[in-house]
Amino acid sequence: GVALLRVMDSRAPTRAEDSKEDLRDEIDASIEDLQTIGDPRAAVIACYRRLQRTASDAGVERRASDTPFELLHRLLQRESVPEERARRLTILFEAARFSTATVDDRMRREALDCLIEIRTRLGAEV
Repeated sequence: GVALLRVMDSRAPTRAEDSKEDLRDEIDASIEDLQTIGDPRAAVIACYRRLQRTASDAGVERRASDTPFELLHRLLQRESVPEERARRLTILFEAARFSTATVDDRMRREALDCLIEIRTRLGAEV
């Protein structure tokens, strides 16, 4: 019985695997948001909020002094997401959430491209 439990336990996903799978799921949902939400600003903000929740669920500590970049950077860095894509995606999130500048379909498409590359790098095709 003990040997069976050890074998079963060794096949159980690790916390890191669970975290990565949760991140993949949220990225999939974010990609869908970007493709289906009509307003580009609302779509980009929806993605940011999803990834914020994912960071929290994954145990990434939210510090009072965190900017959107810092929180998501820690989550994406932990998952070995390319720095350039993580940075660009977060800049788009910050612009959509905190700027009065127009968020257009070009920005939506750029966020979508970032998410697709991140999703691919996390180990599965979109």
